[in-house]
Amino acid sequence: MDDLRTSREYASIGDLLVTTARTRPSRPAAARVAVSDGYRVTAARVDTWLDRGQITSASVSFSRDNTAAPLSLMSSDFEVQGRAWPFLLSADKVRRLVASGYTMVITGPEIWDGTLRRSALEVTRAMAASLNTMVFLTPPGTSGFHRHRDRDDFVVVVQTEGSKRWRLYDAPPDGWTEDDDTRPAPAAQSAEVVLDVGDTLVIPRGWGHAASAETGGVSTHLSFGVNHVSPAHLLRTAIIGALRRMKESATLEDTEAAYRALVAEFREGAADDLVLEYVSAPFRTGDLRLGDL
Repeated sequence: MDDLRTSREYASIGDLLVTTARTRPSRPAAARVAVSDGYRVTAARVDTWLDRGQITSASVSFSRDNTAAPLSLMSSDFEVQGRAWPFLLSADKVRRLVASGYTMVITGPEIWDGTLRRSALEVTRAMAASLNTMVFLTPPGTSGFHRHRDRDDFVVVVQTEGSKRWRLYDAPPDGWTEDDDTRPAPAAQSAEVVLDVGDTLVIPRGWGHAASAETGGVSTHLSFGVNHVSPAHLLRTAIIGALRRMKESATLEDTEAAYRALVAEFREGAADDLVLEYVSAPFRTGDLRLGDL
């Protein structure tokens, strides 16, 4: 099998992400990275988020052996000012799910964690690419997902607690798209590596992979989805967003006017600046041009 480990040591997670975005590696590779306190996400930190009510049912999911937990197993009805609100996340139910072997997947922790948000803002501006951050908390000796392929240009994994065993398979077949849910064949496994705290693994788009926590304790890792954004993609996204927001009563003339306004704004602005504005938008406040993407 291939040896994924390199001698590379990254000074920070920001350095790791920016370097990955700029060099665009074509094969999976494992290395070491210095993990600052701000990025050191552990089960205890997740517990703090839960106790503070910062994690919502919209930002979390659970999976055990590729089977998702239904919403009813993670949420409860809460009464607020005499009104029952369904689907509010229950910290007790979350802990029971994890104790029963479910992997907890948290999406976008920058929404409530200011340290992660400031770091994400700095990184997206430096690498001029979009960033999707996820936290995976996996009980010892379990696996949340079967073999699969990801659509991100790069998935950058950073182990922050415990250990996790990763199995890499083949590169995506010719013509592969994110709509193709065909799983890598077991015989296509090409490498295996165990990530400990401070280890990182970069997986290019479409490479088959699977992971399971080692038996010694809970595994927590950060997963960063890095995606390059071209000016053409940005304009298409802006046009689609503008059309979706138009009233049903909008006329053809209204539609053409909205389209022409976006194209004019795009032509008048510096394309690189617009891309930077777009990729950093989730992590900052302020007005956003191009039709408020």
